Amino acid sequence: MNIIKFPGKERVNSLNTLLERAVILKKAEPDFKNIKKVFESRIMSILLDSKKISSEHFLCGSYIARLLADTCVNPPQSWLAVDFIQASSEEKDTLKRESILRDGANTCFLICSAFKGRANFRLMGLKYYEERGIGLFYSLYREAKRDIGLYMCRHYQQMAGITEKTLKTI
Repeated sequence: MNIIKFPGKERVNSLNTLLERAVILKKAEPDFKNIKKVFESRIMSILLDSKKISSEHFLCGSYIARLLADTCVNPPQSWLAVDFIQASSEEKDTLKRESILRDGANTCFLICSAFKGRANFRLMGLKYYEERGIGLFYSLYREAKRDIGLYMCRHYQQMAGITEKTLKTI
């Protein structure tokens, strides 16, 4: 595959760089010792097959792979979105608040993509967690200036579906 290189576009997150990485990951043999790479490989493969070829999709895919790998080692401390929303509103320290927003957004995303059964605890429902997850990712973008928050809220439903499909293929 020939990839067109444009002069002056040497950024790490350029579409060409991300596309090259996605193709390499798609072709890689699964190495379950590096579970993040397995998740990333499957996610990138699904993104390429479904023609979701944008920097934002690839960055979301890498973010989700890291999230899934981290969750294998450290599951969320709480599965209730309201815990994160309340804690973030009470926290004055900027870095701690950013961490709480990210953890809350991640937990909602995990419920919407990998642990859908958890959505029905306390009669909340999947739509509730989807709305809270999108809101928390947007807050992460708005308050902490983390671009991944914007990308994840823009592609939340698509990426949740891709994550669910990824987990079914492993």
